Amino acid sequence: MLKKAASIAAATTLATVLVQADGHASPARAQEEAFVGGSGTSAVDTRFAFGVFGGEGEEATGFALFRNTAEGVEERLGGITCVNIVGNAAIFKIKDVGSEGGTHRQFFVRDNGPTGEGEPTDELNAYGVPSNESPDKCDKPDEDMKGQVITAGDIAVVTGEE
Repeated sequence: MLKKAASIAAATTLATVLVQADGHASPARAQEEAFVGGSGTSAVDTRFAFGVFGGEGEEATGFALFRNTAEGVEERLGGITCVNIVGNAAIFKIKDVGSEGGTHRQFFVRDNGPTGEGEPTDELNAYGVPSNESPDKCDKPDEDMKGQVITAGDIAVVTGEE
């Protein structure tokens, strides 16, 4: 639990600092209803950090950063424009101001609980991108969606229902 709390704190701090540094985004604010955050590396060597505040039907805030130089992705970064959370899964969208600025991109994450025997089990994937349609509306995650298992780090999906 301490490890997950540290990951949440790190993602929250990163999101707050980056959002405040971006003149186009408003500062992130914590909402009791929902939080999606994490940092680490995926199985395809994408390094990531994000903090998303808000739930369906609420104003979503926060910031996300993704980088995978091995795959030719210098950076995907931007403020959160929406989030949709179902159980332990979430889809959130950013307005990418990074290497291909101005495009809205969706990401899928699943929090599969604490790591077992030191092995991460959480999932991350770009989902339906680019997606300039309805930047303030995210798709709804379902049980059939899968992501790349992260190889380091942690993802947390926290709702008011827990």
